[in-house]
Formats: sequence, C-alpha cells, structure tokens
Amino acid sequence: MSFGSAANKALQRIYARMGVDAVFSPKSGEDIPLRVIKEEGVAHEPFSGIVQAAVSQIEIQYMRADLDRRVVNGETFTIGETVYTVHSMSPYPDSWTEFEGIASVIEGA
Repeated sequence: MSFGSAANKALQRIYARMGVDAVFSPKSGEDIPLRVIKEEGVAHEPFSGIVQAAVSQIEIQYMRADLDRRVVNGETFTIGETVYTVHSMSPYPDSWTEFEGIASVIEGA
C-alpha cells in the first residue's frame, strides 16, 4: 500500500469520527454533500508593522476525495441550519494539501 492510500484511509476514518455532515454550495453547479471538520480558534492578523491583533477565526476542513478543488470567496458550506461563507483576503482562501483543503469562513455572512 502506498503512503497516499494509507493517508487517505486514515483521513476517511478521522472525518467519519470527528466530522459532521455538510453541504457545499459552489457559485455555479449543484450542491455537494460531504463531511467536514469545523474548527474555531484565534488567529493573529498583522496590524501596523510589528503589532498584531487577535481575531476569532472559523475554518472548515474538507477532504479532496469529496471536493477536489480550491474553494473561492462567496461559496458556502452549510452545517445544520448554519451557513458559513468562504471569506479571505488572499486569492486562494484555503490551505491545500494532497489530501484536504481548509477554508476560512464567516458564520451567517
């Protein structure tokens, strides 16, 4: 078994246990049901040179096996009744690895 196969199997187990059901809504095309992991935390944003400001941040992690592309600003993930809108100042708002993406989102926006 290759490393990639082993990593994908492990990731599937993690998402099955820690993930929640969600729906991804692209700007065009059909909605995609998938499992995601929602993380809430604090990030530090640059502010006036060396000073930083702590801001609350929500990230949605998704498996590339379910959604094999980068998400873009304005697309949404819906978890239960809550809609999370992809939002970032960078052209590619998510982290991107061989196995998963991580999108910065805003709740209810």
